[in-house]
Amino acid sequence: MLHLIQKTPFTTSALKDCLSIANPEDEILLMQDGVYAVMLDTIPPDTVVYALDEDLASRGLQNPNDWVSKASIKVINMSTFVDLTTRHNHTLSWY
Repeated sequence: MLHLIQKTPFTTSALKDCLSIANPEDEILLMQDGVYAVMLDTIPPDTVVYALDEDLASRGLQNPNDWVSKASIKVINMSTFVDLTTRHNHTLSWY
């Protein structure tokens, strides 16, 4: 399953709720204000996490050296996002 985190973890529990039910083979995409999760150290290091490059850039978070997260977050573009959605049978949006 592909989980889309679209809201900031500073004002919603979307990321926390997602992490509590995600299976090891699931993938998580941080997008829109969800990219602010790179500023937290709450994502387990073995979780597959992607972040959309244009959302990171528009929020001034494009430099991984500024991130607090210890998870290995892969920065992707919109084309790769489309590939992710076609790779998974199910997509779940978290608000």
